[in-house]
Parts: sequence; structure tokens; C-alpha cells
Amino acid sequence: MQKTFAEKWRSLDSSSMSEIHVLPSVEDAFDQVRDLSQEKGKVHVLITGSVHLIGRALGILESAEAL
Repeated sequence: MQKTFAEKWRSLDSSSMSEIHVLPSVEDAFDQVRDLSQEKGKVHVLITGSVHLIGRALGILESAEAL
């Protein structure tokens, strides 16, 4: 299902600078964001999903030392 949503987002986003990733866990997603920010500097991230997914992401962000 997530891959279908990713393809739809690609079709709606006309920016050639956007990167869309589908990853197996929130932790993997944050690792990917950290890697991208080290490569490219500042990055913008959109997290969508259930209340449980967003809650988990917020929990990780709250425990992050530097944002």
C-alpha cells in the first residue's frame, strides 16, 4: 500500500528535487533522514500515517539530542 501512495505522490509532485522513500520502520526512516541531511544539508520531511505512527515518530524526535 505504501508503495502505491509513494507512486501517487511522485505523480503529483513536479519538483525534480524531491526524493520519496518507502522504508520498513520509523527508525529506518530517521536513519535515512540523518544520512540525507549529512549529504545534502537541511532537508524537509513529511510524515504521514496513523496516530500510532506519528506518535512513534514524535517519541523519537523528543528523545533526539539535536534537531
